[in-house]
Amino acid sequence: MVGTTITNNTPVDLTMLKPVARLTGEYQVLVVPSASPVQNLTDFVALLKKDPRSVTWAGGAPGGTDHIFACMIAKAAVVALGDLSYVAYTGGGGEAMASLLGNQVSCGISGYGEFAEQIKAGNLRAIAISAPERVSGIEVPTLVEQGVDVTISNWRGVFGAPNIGDDEVKALIDLTTTMVQTRDWKDQLATRGWSDQFLPGAEFAAYLEKDTIATRSVLVDLGLAK
Repeated sequence: MVGTTITNNTPVDLTMLKPVARLTGEYQVLVVPSASPVQNLTDFVALLKKDPRSVTWAGGAPGGTDHIFACMIAKAAVVALGDLSYVAYTGGGGEAMASLLGNQVSCGISGYGEFAEQIKAGNLRAIAISAPERVSGIEVPTLVEQGVDVTISNWRGVFGAPNIGDDEVKALIDLTTTMVQTRDWKDQLATRGWSDQFLPGAEFAAYLEKDTIATRSVLVDLGLAK
């Protein structure tokens, strides 16, 4: 949503709402087909530096989280974003998956859950995840631990309407703070494979500001925003 409001230059954005809490998030994963010679992130970055246009990336809509993640990797590798061969599949993950399994693209990007079954089946090789540290239950190394300082999360949060008062905002923050400590919520996180990324009130607002600045920077470099 952050990227969409920026690329579309909408008259409204998330700063007009009252941040209540960031609840969950899903980290992005970079995968290659099992037949790919690329075994790890070092191999991938070397190939990207050598001939960036030959590396085709399958991901979601232009300006979305997948696209931004690809650009962050390219920037960290000091590769011009204009040389990025990003193939946007806006019709859903099925098309991107078919391209990957058919070896029609070099790599793919999505939330881990999108690729999990094919990774477990050995049809895709996960070479990096965008978390700041290893994620419990997911045996994929982070970019950070492989020497590439890139982290990103497709987060989900709660916002209040712009006209509610401070007392109402506090009540909502207190409610969500209580909720995330319950066993039912923790069970839902485990069942659905969600990452607990709880940030209440002011902390969420500070994160949102930084996330918006970082997202705009990438989109400006891509020519998708001013």
